[in-house]
Amino acid sequence: MKTQIDTLKRDIQIHKEVEKELAKRSHFCTKVIKRLKQQVKDLEAEKAEGFRNQNDSHYGKPAVAGAKKNVQTNKQNEELINFLEHKLEEFENKLQRTQSEYENL
Repeated sequence: MKTQIDTLKRDIQIHKEVEKELAKRSHFCTKVIKRLKQQVKDLEAEKAEGFRNQNDSHYGKPAVAGAKKNVQTNKQNEELINFLEHKLEEFENKLQRTQSEYENL
């Protein structure tokens, strides 16, 4: 019985450490996602400004090239955001499973 109790205590400690680590990762990913969303908004604002400048300008080619580049960057940022959101969901699910296992002990 004593060895079993010691083993369970060790398991509880390991689960607590895993829970802390997952919480840190989750917090980090959340911050990264927020920052990337802000960058996407900024780039969209730049793109809109570029289109306004294109309409006001006699030289449309540089604005069009810049707009295409912004669209590609926005698409890459959105893909990165989706990837990070997916990873965050995975970490949150793992954290929930760990917490439920901990509660069952």
